[in-house]
Amino acid sequence: MRAQRRNSRRVREPRSWTRAAVVAEIKRHAAHGHELFVCGMVRRDRHLVAAARRHFGCWRHAIRACGYDYSTIRQHRVWTAERVARDLRDSVKRHGELLPWRIKAEDSRLYYAVAPWFGSFRDAAHKLDLQYDPPRQWSKRLVVDAVRCRKRAKQSLCWSAVREHDLGLLTAARKHHGSWESAVRAAGFDYGKMRRRRRYSVESIGRELRTWVRAHGSLNPSALKKTDGPLLSATERRHGSLEKAAEAYGLPYFTTVQRWSAGRVVERIQHRARLGLSLGLTAVRRSDHSLFCAAYRYYRSWKRAAAAAGFNGSARRG
Repeated sequence: MRAQRRNSRRVREPRSWTRAAVVAEIKRHAAHGHELFVCGMVRRDRHLVAAARRHFGCWRHAIRACGYDYSTIRQHRVWTAERVARDLRDSVKRHGELLPWRIKAEDSRLYYAVAPWFGSFRDAAHKLDLQYDPPRQWSKRLVVDAVRCRKRAKQSLCWSAVREHDLGLLTAARKHHGSWESAVRAAGFDYGKMRRRRRYSVESIGRELRTWVRAHGSLNPSALKKTDGPLLSATERRHGSLEKAAEAYGLPYFTTVQRWSAGRVVERIQHRARLGLSLGLTAVRRSDHSLFCAAYRYYRSWKRAAAAAGFNGSARRG
């Protein structure tokens, strides 16, 4: 049933905002219990915030036009020593110890509120009796000792495993030895025997590339290198280049120069449908922006381009 609903989803045109539409949408969010402070609403519906600023000048004026008091909506925390202490204890309960880097990632305001009230995380942990391990002072010798310690504990020395479990050691290895591989060799181990390498065959490359296309759209060397560098390297070893692999597997390939026409737009839309990729406006705009722009250039809207390709505005999702 859910699959039928997804397949019957319509291609939606970009919404035309008016002052009344902005007010109605803000009230709809309020009725659903969503917080209306601007930072949270930008993450939830950035188009609404942009429309509110365009029609009302700022988000505060749009909130007031809805009859709400913006002073009660603003998420402005007044820090006290008691509040900082309470939030630090909550963080320790969640993570087992006081981790400044994690607090900074989760709540930067709390991170910067520690210094005015306690001086440092070390002092805060001492005054509040919290478990805290101060940052290690690294050197070349200490990095080598840490690598050997991981080996004695039968822990993996693979780059991905160290990155997941001890990012500080990995960062220190890069700083003092240039790379993680050099640090492992300095500790007296053969890094080549420890690397986790995926073994690629022609079939597995084709399968991996099709999965990548479904998630990201047309094959693009730079994008593939960022998301899966080993797959790109294996593809180039087997086929010579990513473009030749795209031709061999029948996959769309992104080129910097696209010579578009109305017929080519239709062909690309039909090709996306054969691959099982979504024909929804948002999905196409994100994964194949050049096709999206060409559709508006030759057909004035994405809905008309989809209809010209024979899909009558329906969006398919693989």
